[in-house]
Formats: sequence, C-alpha cells, structure tokens
Amino acid sequence: MGGRLRGEIYKTEVTSENGLIYGEVVSPTFYAKYQEYGTSRNRPHPYMRPALYDMRTRFPQIVQATIRRRTA
Repeated sequence: MGGRLRGEIYKTEVTSENGLIYGEVVSPTFYAKYQEYGTSRNRPHPYMRPALYDMRTRFPQIVQATIRRRTA
C-alpha cells in the first residue's frame, strides 16, 4: 500500500534553447508540496530536494551521455 507520491512523479519533455537545457520534474499529487515543505502542523519530509542534491555531480555526466547518444 502507498507509493502514490512516488508513482505520479514524471518529467516533462527536455528541450534546449540558446545553449541551455530545460526540463521539469513534476509531482501532480495534491499533497506533494506539503510533504516537501511541511505545513504549520506537520514538519517537512523532503524528497525532491535531497534527490536533486544527490544528483548534482552525476547529472551533468548523464546529460552529456544522452546528448552523445542522440547525436551519434
């Protein structure tokens, strides 16, 4: 049971413009923001920011490898 929040997270189409790469990771679950940031009654239980922090060094390598595959 459970897993709705994780199961509904998705990414948008990744695009590039003026040498920059754009994309979004979206969590449409209505309570996602409350889970991430907390409320006046509940402390936060971040899940997106820690994941982003963990990927900060690997992400550029993943993007470069993806670009190489698409242009090869």
